[in-house]
Amino acid sequence: MRRLALILLLCVCACSRSKVQPMASIEALYANADSASWMAISDSLAQIYFDDAKTRDDSLYMRILQIEKKYCRFPAYYNRTQLWRKNAIELGAPGRRFPPVCPLNGTSLILVNTGDCEECRALEKKVSKTLSKEIASGRLNYQKINIAEIGISLDPRYVPSLYLVGADSLILVKGAKDPKIIKSKLKELSYGK
Repeated sequence: MRRLALILLLCVCACSRSKVQPMASIEALYANADSASWMAISDSLAQIYFDDAKTRDDSLYMRILQIEKKYCRFPAYYNRTQLWRKNAIELGAPGRRFPPVCPLNGTSLILVNTGDCEECRALEKKVSKTLSKEIASGRLNYQKINIAEIGISLDPRYVPSLYLVGADSLILVKGAKDPKIIKSKLKELSYGK
């Protein structure tokens, strides 16, 4: 099983670096997999594109879930595990409304955290350094919210992280770990000029 996972990882990496479409390669792997291989492929891709914060890619993983459904060998597993992952990805996705746990006035930057953790403090320092002008000028409202206050309304894999929420409470950026992403989005929206 580990050997198959390593082969899968090498295939996906090679395809993503070449002109071959990685989704076509992934689809071919699922189409030709027996039951044990199907599960190994599914678990490996979930570890790479769903679980790992460094390689996480929600839009790619959503396409992988569509392929898994097409070639599903374990309907009960797919219905329980994969649909849970799909729902987690959709929680707090751009275009959805931010949970109504705090009043939002205008465009808001929300640091979703777990309380007083080292990673939370580090992200807060980055925010202060990168977005201080936008916050001080009032163009961007800044709030901190503990994930416990929100419950399961947001994707728990993105804690701590930053959410950019528009005046209409629609999420513009989900789960950013770098305030530069927020700054870039603000410029794109013509707020950061």
